[in-house]
Amino acid sequence: MSARGLKLVRDGKKYVSMSIQKRIDKRNNYPDAAGELTAQETEITRLICAGFKKKEIADTLHISERTVENHKKEIYRVLNVRNSFELYNAAHNLGIVSHDWQDVYPKDFEVRPLPEKKRK
Repeated sequence: MSARGLKLVRDGKKYVSMSIQKRIDKRNNYPDAAGELTAQETEITRLICAGFKKKEIADTLHISERTVENHKKEIYRVLNVRNSFELYNAAHNLGIVSHDWQDVYPKDFEVRPLPEKKRK
């Protein structure tokens, strides 16, 4: 910490070093998406942001967990994100999800329900 920083803190003011401020500023800037998500990738993004796990997404969409994982990798690549936190922020900035209660899916939510005779 610099002498100026120590003086500010001693005087009861806030101080953030230039290097830390640069990191904060970078974190607030989201990289542009590399492309567009497909309809299924958009739905998987919404489910991930709603807190669904891989198995729950697979069961909900009636696809394999491996397919969910492949879609997730592609979503991360297209949106230029590294983790689910960054995914939520990018999805929110792109309007894929919002903070509204409408984006919260119940755990028994099914996008494409199977016909009654095929259900277990």
